[in-house]
Amino acid sequence: MRVRDLKNQLNLMIPEFKVNDQMTAVAHWLNKIHMSPKGEYITSSEKEIKTLEKLKGLKLVDFEGSGEIKVKLSETGKKLHTDFQAHGYFNK
Repeated sequence: MRVRDLKNQLNLMIPEFKVNDQMTAVAHWLNKIHMSPKGEYITSSEKEIKTLEKLKGLKLVDFEGSGEIKVKLSETGKKLHTDFQAHGYFNK
């Protein structure tokens, strides 16, 4: 998935004025997971798990279980993270 594809997908799901904020949030999470030790983010926070479930619905991350989960980027998430880097999202 590329940044443009994600933006188009979000435009179908949420009001247009919220898309840029959501793009920034997705970029934040993908980078947070990517930068975690071994590329694996561990959390038991219900709030974080709800957010990560949304990313899983977009096929950007993989995890199973409940309680404490270990989250990794999916292949799609890795490609999107690379595209976010190319677009300078992490330089802001």
